[in-house]
Amino acid sequence: MDARSQSDIATLLSPRQGPCLSLCQPVHGSFPDTKQDVLRYRNLLGRLRENASERYPSSVLEPMLARFDALIGERGFWDHTFKGLAVYGAPDFFHVVRTAQPLPERAVVADTFYLKPLIEQFQFADRFQLLVLSRHSAALYQGNVYGLEPVALHPSVPKSALDVPATAPQSEDRAVAAKGGENRGDRYTAHHGGGSKHDVVNEDEERFFRVLARGIYEHHSQPTGLPLLLAATPEHQALFRRVSSNPHLLDERIDAYPGDAKPTELAAAAARSLARRCESHFEARVAEYREAWAKRLATDMASEALEAAHEGRVDALLVESDGRADGRAEADDRLGEPSGRNHREVDTLLDDVAQEVLRAGGEVIVLPAERMPSRTGLAAIYRFRAPTQEARAPR
Repeated sequence: MDARSQSDIATLLSPRQGPCLSLCQPVHGSFPDTKQDVLRYRNLLGRLRENASERYPSSVLEPMLARFDALIGERGFWDHTFKGLAVYGAPDFFHVVRTAQPLPERAVVADTFYLKPLIEQFQFADRFQLLVLSRHSAALYQGNVYGLEPVALHPSVPKSALDVPATAPQSEDRAVAAKGGENRGDRYTAHHGGGSKHDVVNEDEERFFRVLARGIYEHHSQPTGLPLLLAATPEHQALFRRVSSNPHLLDERIDAYPGDAKPTELAAAAARSLARRCESHFEARVAEYREAWAKRLATDMASEALEAAHEGRVDALLVESDGRADGRAEADDRLGEPSGRNHREVDTLLDDVAQEVLRAGGEVIVLPAERMPSRTGLAAIYRFRAPTQEARAPR
C-alpha cells in the first residue's frame, strides 16, 4: 500500500469519539455526469442522516452533517477525474478520499468508520517505478497502476547512449569519421581493428545499460525503496537484467518498448503486468489459509478472529468484498435482512475485524465471494496458536 493510501487508512483507523459517519459512492468526475453524481450523493446523505438521527440527537449530528452538505455546492469539487468518493465525519473530524476506481454505495453509521471499500481499492495501489528503455534512451516514471508521472533522472544518470562515453577513444572516432565512418548523432562507429561495427554497437549498448542500471539503483531505487518495473523489448530486457544487480527490479515485465506512450497508457500496461503479481500473492494466501486450517492455525469465525486480532495473533485476514464491478453494492434491502451473510451488522463486524488486524500490523486482503476459501465472509490466518486454544477437528 503506497504512502498516501497508508496515510488515509492510518488517519481513519485512529480512535474517534462516535458517531462515525461513512459515505462511499462511485462518481463520473466530469461534466455533465457530475449532476448524476451529486444526485446520488444527496440520496446517500439522506440515508445517512436518517440512520444517524435514529441513534443520536440533532445537536450532535447537525454540525457534522453540515460539512457533508457543504460538498454539494462546493465549486469545482465534482469536476475531477476521480472515480470513487469516500467521505468520513465524526465530532471535530472530517476527511475526504478520492479514489481512481469506483467505490460501492455505502451510508454507514457506527462507532468506527467503514473502511473495507478503501482497503480493497488500496490493495492494488502500491507505488512503483517504471523504467522505459530502448537501445538509445531511457525514461523513468513513478506512481501506481492508476497513474504514472515522469521522474527527472539524477544528473549523473544517462538519459541516452549519447551521455555515455563511446567504446572507441574520441581521437579514433575522429579518424574513423574522416575515413567515412557511419554517423550516429555526435558519435561514429565503423569496422576498425579486429571487431565489426556490430561488436562496437553491442559494446556501447552494454556500456549504456550498465551505467544506467547503476545510476537508477543508486539515485532512484535505493533512496525510495520502490519496486522497479522494466518496459523494453525482450532483447533489451535480457541485457539490462544481465548487467543490473538492482534488488528492487521486479521479475514482472513489459516485453515491449512503449515508445511515445502516454503515462495513462503506461499505467495500464503496468497494471496488466503487475496483476499477475497480485493474483499470485492472493492465491498463495488462500492456499496458506487452507494449510493453516488443517493445523488449527486459522479460523472462519468473526468472534474468534476479532479476539485473535486484539491479541496480535492474526497474520493475514481474507475478507469478502461488498462491492461489484460497476461500483454498486449489494442491494440495501439484503443488508437489512435479519439473518444471513449480508446482514448489515454482520458486514460491519467484518469491517471491524479487518480494522483490528490492520492496527496490529497484519495484512488484510479483500476478495470477491467466489474466491473466498470460507462461507462466513472471512478467513483468518494465525501467526501462532493461543496457549489456551482448544483442539478443533479440521473441516
